[in-house]
Amino acid sequence: MTAVAESVDRVLYVGRDREYYTDLTSVLERTLSGFAVTLASDRDQAVEFLSRESIDCVVTETTVAGGWRSFVEALRNRTPEVPVLLAVDGDEDCAAAAIRAGVDAVVDRRENPTERLAVGVKRGIERYHRLVEERAETDWYESLLDGIGDFAVVVGPDSAVKYVSPSIERVTGYTPADVEAMGPFGYVHPDDQPDVIEAFYETMTEPAGATAKVEIRAQQADGTWRIHEGVGVNHLGEDPLDGLVITVRDITDPARPKSRLDEHLDRVTDAFFALDDDLRFTYVNETAAALLSADEGSLVGEPFGVVFDESADAAAFETNFRRAVASERTVEFEADFPPTGISTAVRAYPSETGLSVYLRDVTEQKARERERELTERRFRAVFEGALDAMVILDDEARYVDANEAACELYGLDRSALLGRSVDEFVPPSVDVDALWQQVVAGERARGTIPVVRPDGTRRTAEYVATPNVQPGRHLSVMRDITERERRERELERYESLVETVSDGVFTVDADGYLTFVNEALVDLTGYRRDELVGEHVSLLVDESTFERGRELDERLRDGDLTEGIIEARVQRADGERIQTETRFALLPADAGVGERVGVVRDVSEQRRRKEQLEALNRLNSVIREINRMLAQTGSREELETLVCERLTESDTYALAWVGDVDRSAGTVSPRAWAGSDEVTADLVAELAERQSDGDAPGAVMEATSSRSVQVVSDLRTVDAPWSALAVAHGYRTAIAIPFVYDGVEYGVLSVYSRQTDAFDEEHREIIAQLRDVVGHALNAIEREATLLSDRVVEFKLRSRRIAAPFGELATARNRTTIAGASRPAATPPSST
Repeated sequence: MTAVAESVDRVLYVGRDREYYTDLTSVLERTLSGFAVTLASDRDQAVEFLSRESIDCVVTETTVAGGWRSFVEALRNRTPEVPVLLAVDGDEDCAAAAIRAGVDAVVDRRENPTERLAVGVKRGIERYHRLVEERAETDWYESLLDGIGDFAVVVGPDSAVKYVSPSIERVTGYTPADVEAMGPFGYVHPDDQPDVIEAFYETMTEPAGATAKVEIRAQQADGTWRIHEGVGVNHLGEDPLDGLVITVRDITDPARPKSRLDEHLDRVTDAFFALDDDLRFTYVNETAAALLSADEGSLVGEPFGVVFDESADAAAFETNFRRAVASERTVEFEADFPPTGISTAVRAYPSETGLSVYLRDVTEQKARERERELTERRFRAVFEGALDAMVILDDEARYVDANEAACELYGLDRSALLGRSVDEFVPPSVDVDALWQQVVAGERARGTIPVVRPDGTRRTAEYVATPNVQPGRHLSVMRDITERERRERELERYESLVETVSDGVFTVDADGYLTFVNEALVDLTGYRRDELVGEHVSLLVDESTFERGRELDERLRDGDLTEGIIEARVQRADGERIQTETRFALLPADAGVGERVGVVRDVSEQRRRKEQLEALNRLNSVIREINRMLAQTGSREELETLVCERLTESDTYALAWVGDVDRSAGTVSPRAWAGSDEVTADLVAELAERQSDGDAPGAVMEATSSRSVQVVSDLRTVDAPWSALAVAHGYRTAIAIPFVYDGVEYGVLSVYSRQTDAFDEEHREIIAQLRDVVGHALNAIEREATLLSDRVVEFKLRSRRIAAPFGELATARNRTTIAGASRPAATPPSST
């Protein structure tokens, strides 16, 4: 830490929040000149700095190492008037404790930006400088009124009593309030009043500094009369007195028998002793003897200096005593009494025989006065420098004092606000009387109240009203929450919006930990809200997805993107993985350092539909391609192979094969097939062979029997040898499509897929077209072959009677021979 020049205002920041310290310094550089801010990270470092340097203002955090209360206490013991501002984070209890501990102002860092704190620093420094400048004047004023004569009275230009020193009660029995009520000369003998009034009021017409001296008969509160000497000095127009200052001392002649005088003096409770003109003791009462640590009789005749050492205060006693003797005027002063070190108030009255000296121990009184003064200054500093509005009201709810923040809240300067009533600033709908009667009755009240400014604008304020901080005076502390309410309403609207949208919404910090999730994201993931907030996003996505997010995040921060988009699978609490699309962007800097907000949408159905449409398009393409190539295909084998190959070129279908069915023998013979790399002829042959195994016929046999398309949506649910073989090779669905034309079957197409939805209704309708399209093509190929050969005769049998003999011609080789011509047998037609 480096000391700065004396002309520079010094601010000490105590805490560990370097970012807030840097912001404060930056704001002060923009708004003030001639200052320096020093950072101390903990209590010990701050105290060590204060032992070497003087400061003008302190800002401390509540989290300061070593404890902020301990630091404030140490600071107050060292420099009780230096303004202290405490930065809190919304803790009202801490704020109240801070004021009690001696903090001048409390700043809520959540609601007050550093600009407001800078204003508090500026006000605190200005107030501190004013206190230093006023101290000399205040001390002089108080010493003037409390240190002259037996008591003092200040009379204003309007003849009203402005001030009466409390010592009047000891001298006359009257209280200051009695004198204020009876007037400055009410206790003067009626015969003396005209001369006194004339002398003093004539002095008030003369230039400042003019004096008048009178002797009067003064009636005491107990009815007795004493002789008083009054000296009036004209201080009209001079701050802070502005009046005639009259100092009064009792000069009643004490000459009477020694014994009576002794009795009287012994009744004096203050320490009292008498000195002759050479300042030798002529009388010492018991209290004074105890104070001087000597016997009463042993001091009589001794010089006054015998009880003092060579201290400076001893010289002050002798100097003032000799001044009283020389001037023949009462001298009052305060000094530390060297033998004991206590503080004393001394009054020395000159007389014909020397001095009568009263000593009163005012050590505790001075301590109380210093503490009271410090407390008053401290609370005045809090009042004037508080960032919250503070007002003092009387019993009628009229403003009698207000700080600068209150003037800002009400939109008026102090002079325009004072004297007005609370009900002038609230709408008629608010029952101000009921609220105020609660305060006047002595109850502390808090709540929220609307404030209507004279220009018609409205503010909302939180208030805490404390009754009778002084008799008949009530304090209200208000905080303008207009902007906070507006932000809260906006936040509520946004929260309502976020919670009602169907998409999942989340925020995540710079390290990838979730800081907020809405209800839709809870439903999407299956986790509870408290299970998500605070967890890392890796709970939901894999490492590769997280890394892609980091890359997009860097591009967002560099300004290359305004929005990041990621498609990924999210793992739910039940283990299911769903396809999602996430869009995210950076939050504004004031919302959270490095935070991002994202919107997650379940696109599983969308993706499924997209894939389905793509599959349908591919299937349509296959069908169209098959239609185009039918005219170019010259044989049945080529056509069937073409169909299988085109179907399995799609990712949707893993295997396709065409077989002939011999219903009488219950067998299926593969004719053509195509599929993925792992498909073999042996697998196709085994699938065909197992179609007739088991208790229930396979899909191919069913399709042959019904001449209709047969779909198995889940092969795992079918208890048959053929389906078990298909499942073992990873197939999940299958379809069997008979090739039929004009009632004649030309084989069955079997297609297998690893996808569970490969043969939904839309797929089924499209692929089922192959039944007639391929059946017609196969019929055309066979018909063309017949026309080109005169040995081939085609006929159809529809008679029940003759169907059986011809049917028996089918041999084990499944061929029919007529007139030496032969062809592979078609599926025997059903008899009608």
